[in-house]
Amino acid sequence: LFIVYMTPLFRWLHAGDRGYRFSCLSASSDRYRSDMPVLGFADDLALTAPSLPHLLVQWSKVRAYAAFARLGINAKKCAVTGALNGLRAHLGLTQTQLEARVRDMLLDTFHTTHGGAVVPFLPACQPYCYLGVMLTMTLDWRPHLAMVKNDILIRAQQILAADRPATRALGVVATTLKPKATYSLAIAPFTATQLHALDLILAKVARCCLGLPSLVVIMAEN
Repeated sequence: LFIVYMTPLFRWLHAGDRGYRFSCLSASSDRYRSDMPVLGFADDLALTAPSLPHLLVQWSKVRAYAAFARLGINAKKCAVTGALNGLRAHLGLTQTQLEARVRDMLLDTFHTTHGGAVVPFLPACQPYCYLGVMLTMTLDWRPHLAMVKNDILIRAQQILAADRPATRALGVVATTLKPKATYSLAIAPFTATQLHALDLILAKVARCCLGLPSLVVIMAEN
């Protein structure tokens, strides 16, 4: 029912051709199918736009719909960020200067309708966890890789501390640790070296579950 409740907002955000457009798509592409004005999952929304004026229009729609539908906006859980690479190249700015310019452009304009709370500014290089993925506007996937490794190690310690039979422990590894490693592969372009590092962690956990030493050679007879 909540998805139905949010459908008018999603349709409104798609109106006006103000969504981010991937540069790999041709100008003749169907804009409704190729523009990405909003990403949503349940009550989590992410607005994307090619410019600050477009983003401000989209933000005003969210505020208006929230007031109409009596929905609260939790500013503390929000963030506004931008990677204006075209502006950086045009003005010859350093990354630090660009972040200061973006901060000045955004901080004074993004407020909620509830108490005038300010939406926090997030530098382009700082990660933000959205639906379990650590995203950055600079497409730096190292923070996400570090989070995945850390989560796997924490859960692995819990599995080993439970001292379950090997078959049950390996079953938990297959149903919890492996999906944690593969969940974001559709969008996170890990390198072969990074994937190998994740594989080594899972292999080490499996060996610990079986009570095997660090280096094991398993030979099978025909």
